[in-house]
Amino acid sequence: MKTKIQQLIKKWWATVMWALVLTSAAISFAFMHSKQNHEVCKKLIIQNVDDKNGFIDNADILEMLALKSLNPIGKPINEINTALLENIINSNPYVANTEVFSTIDGKVHVTIRQRNPVVRIINQTGENYYIDDTGYLMPVSPKFTSDVLVANGYINDVYNHKQINTSTDSTTDVLSQIFKVATYLQSDTIRNTLFTQLFVTNNKQLELVPRIGNHIVQIGNASALPEKINKLMVFYVKGLNKTGWDTYSTINVQYHSQVVCTRKQELDKQQ
Repeated sequence: MKTKIQQLIKKWWATVMWALVLTSAAISFAFMHSKQNHEVCKKLIIQNVDDKNGFIDNADILEMLALKSLNPIGKPINEINTALLENIINSNPYVANTEVFSTIDGKVHVTIRQRNPVVRIINQTGENYYIDDTGYLMPVSPKFTSDVLVANGYINDVYNHKQINTSTDSTTDVLSQIFKVATYLQSDTIRNTLFTQLFVTNNKQLELVPRIGNHIVQIGNASALPEKINKLMVFYVKGLNKTGWDTYSTINVQYHSQVVCTRKQELDKQQ
């Protein structure tokens, strides 16, 4: 009998403790909610998590918000539309993603990530723009230049706020072909530093200009890139290190299991 009474007392005590905990939590939540309703934004904290690109800075963010009369400082925290602030900042072509949130101590936090270019396009009219690592076209900036591969030649595509088709296998979609080559090269430090330029010929063939040596690497299109670049690297090590880096005018790696080269003397005779 005594054991049953003790069990009942324990259950009653546990129920009371849970009730106290829930009541305390409800009171704390109500207090914080009431405090936040009366709190105004005292500080705007902008964090630019990108440490290698300088397309946009805190002053640019403040200017964007000021132009829309959306600077949150001095406004009640509960009236600040964080989703609207995110949409406004994300409308900047250099911004990839924005997160905005407020805290009960009167602070609004803005975290932005800049777009990361993989290639700079110079089309036939001389217009310049970038393609970022998601296939999004972005304009060049007067305040920052990204050190990426430059693609030029017979490129007719003009800049617009669009996302290119990065999954297409079409070899006639010039921008998609350029994007695939650029992203593959950038995925490896050695490959990324090896080439400085990609040229598109009049029949939409792709040619790479290396940083070292006075020759052109003909890759044809963006298909089978690992095989083509691996063949080229092997040829560089086993071939050009013996014959010299200025022996050939063109090195063609677009054919399966072979590298076709044109000596400079042969090209001179043809001309």
